[in-house]
Amino acid sequence: MLNFFSAKYFDIRTKRVLGGSPFSGLLVLLLWFCSTTNVLGQISVKVLDSSNMPVQYAEITYSLSSGQTRYDLTDEQGVLNITATIEKSYVIVRQISKVGYHSLTPDKKVLAGQSVKYVLIANPEELEETIITVQYTKKTSAQAIEKIQVIDRKEIDQIAANNLRDVLQNQLNVRISQDNSTGTVLSLMGVSGNNVKVLVDGVPVIGRLDGNIDLSQLNLNDIERIEVVEGPMSVSYGSNALAGVINLITKKGSDKSWANVTGYYESAGNYNFDGALNFKIKKTDLRVSGGRYFFGGWSDKEYGRWQQWKPKEQYFSRIQLHRNFGKTSVRLKSEGFKELLLNKGRPLGPYYETAFDEDFHTYRLDQGVFVEREINKNSAVQIIGSYNYFYRRRDKFFNDLVALDRVRTIGSGDQDTSTFIALTSRGTYSNFKSNSRLHYQFGYDIRSEKGHGIRLSQADESGDPTISDYALFGSAEWRLTSKWLLKPGIRVAYNTAYDAPVVPMLAARYKKGPFTGRISYSRGFRAPELKELYLSFVDVNHNVLGNKDLNAEYSHNFIGSVQRMIMLNRKELKDLAFIKLELSGFYNTIKDRITLANTTGTLYTYINVDEFQTMGVNSIVNGRFNKFSAQIAASYIGLSNRKDEADAGAPNFSFYPELRFQGRYDFKHFGVNAVYKYNGVQAIWTVNPENGELSQLNLEGYGLLNVNLSGTVWKRKILWSAGVKNVLNVTFIRQEVKSGAHTSANTQQPIGTGRSYFVRLTYKFFNK
Repeated sequence: MLNFFSAKYFDIRTKRVLGGSPFSGLLVLLLWFCSTTNVLGQISVKVLDSSNMPVQYAEITYSLSSGQTRYDLTDEQGVLNITATIEKSYVIVRQISKVGYHSLTPDKKVLAGQSVKYVLIANPEELEETIITVQYTKKTSAQAIEKIQVIDRKEIDQIAANNLRDVLQNQLNVRISQDNSTGTVLSLMGVSGNNVKVLVDGVPVIGRLDGNIDLSQLNLNDIERIEVVEGPMSVSYGSNALAGVINLITKKGSDKSWANVTGYYESAGNYNFDGALNFKIKKTDLRVSGGRYFFGGWSDKEYGRWQQWKPKEQYFSRIQLHRNFGKTSVRLKSEGFKELLLNKGRPLGPYYETAFDEDFHTYRLDQGVFVEREINKNSAVQIIGSYNYFYRRRDKFFNDLVALDRVRTIGSGDQDTSTFIALTSRGTYSNFKSNSRLHYQFGYDIRSEKGHGIRLSQADESGDPTISDYALFGSAEWRLTSKWLLKPGIRVAYNTAYDAPVVPMLAARYKKGPFTGRISYSRGFRAPELKELYLSFVDVNHNVLGNKDLNAEYSHNFIGSVQRMIMLNRKELKDLAFIKLELSGFYNTIKDRITLANTTGTLYTYINVDEFQTMGVNSIVNGRFNKFSAQIAASYIGLSNRKDEADAGAPNFSFYPELRFQGRYDFKHFGVNAVYKYNGVQAIWTVNPENGELSQLNLEGYGLLNVNLSGTVWKRKILWSAGVKNVLNVTFIRQEVKSGAHTSANTQQPIGTGRSYFVRLTYKFFNK
């Protein structure tokens, strides 16, 4: 009987035998009562935090007197009871851990009938990084099986960022270039921005121009944090998530009524004003925010009316209404955006009395409803419905600079209008029972996007081209042991315009004390855009047509990382000191990549071409030493060259380095912050199709440095920051073309508006 009992682990709380059914547990209990004369001994292990509060579901690894090792979790009172069958039995408590706390390894023998208590010390670095992107419920970034970077509101304020471009241009593995008419051009881990999904509260942002979202149109007013997930997230978010996901999380309502206003001035020509209000009306939260951002344009020298960086004016607003109905939470959100960008042309000779101007008008309207129903404390249903509208118009004028008359031109292609409308519905059911080894989520994703424009041909007789996608997806987190966590997932979809691929993924996390390892395989895809399918741009200078037979791009991605936390002392807050080391690598191969190519004569169209690969390694060191915190990071990224380029003498991969340093020191009432990012020399190879000659385009390396001070005064009612952006005064980088033994004249690519000085003030009003 004793041998039979020792082969199975019996839990007195759940009446279960590990590996068996509840009935087998009852049978063992009955036989034990009837046949044994040994005294039942119980060992009680209680886990508390430094505030003497119970730590729920802490992971306890222990060894039995028989030599077998077991694993279990504390209950809601922070207690684990272990039963023993003979009076002299004992267990050895090997390890106690929970994400967000420093692990303990007591290796202490506890006899039957004894009770012991342990205290876990919180790790503030992990506790403050709460994430929701691709998670079943709120977690810290250390708990997530995916590698997720969190840029919180504190960091956004420290670098005085006004829009998403300001934040991302200083991040590792991110490169941003500028087209002063269409906006920013993004790449993540060497993959172009049309493969990066940009979300606001989980809703995709529409309005891509040449495949990219203009990040300068996504202001950070009332944004709580930004979550960046590197690697394909197509299982959860579908198309365009091949390289990763960037999710902007807005601030939600609070229990108190308050308001704030912010003014920002920068010597480069920026004059910004925004604010937010929060009203608490019984059980309803109403939050209103908005503002005006103005940029007067900039050039490195006097060019008259023409400017290198175009003047623009933005107005934006957001209204959120939130209310709880029992276990159901309902939030309504409406956002509006308006931008006017002016491209003033150079005066025309010989008398310089006239000029051609272009006005670019952009409008965004985003409506969303977010419903969350808590079924019980271990499961929930979330439903998102959204309507997104994007409108962009280009007007070209002939300007008489003497008479001050403007006349709309009538040339072919001078006037252009594009409209995109998207409808989205997404729902998930998540089960995340804390003391269960299996968590899971499944859901649906329905999205339909319609386009209208002068250069978009009709898809058929029914009217404007439309793409609709209907998908089911699911994933699970399976805790194999106390150290191993496994996450498989899959997405299947039907699309009205192309054959949607089946998208699988598999990820694993290993965590032992301060060491964490992650590895994942995932398949990503990018659907052809409406422009790539239905573009019709034909005039005396252009002959570009879409291709309705395009296949979706798809990729295979592998990512691995190891991380270790080294605590330099065990104190919890003021004297916290640690070093976090991280090493990671990735490999990505993209097949059926969509590109614009010259097929016959003067005709250009979109086609699927051969595969494209990226690979890279990252090394990151984060440290905190009392009041000083710093990060030193480096990456080395390689982009594959085409086969014809390699045959002509180009290397198989072109590599470029990136370096990043961020440091901050906090004094009593203010802090000093510095961020430096270096983007190394990047080589791009091309082959002339007429003579087969290989050319090399070198993009010059450059570094961006920002330094600022920030703090609070007057009982923290006023937040202030001031400093210098682009200290090194980088404006353009050279693009040097080498062909054979010859080097052509350099061209330039815009990077920044030169060294500038800024000041920002925020005043907070509180309802007494």
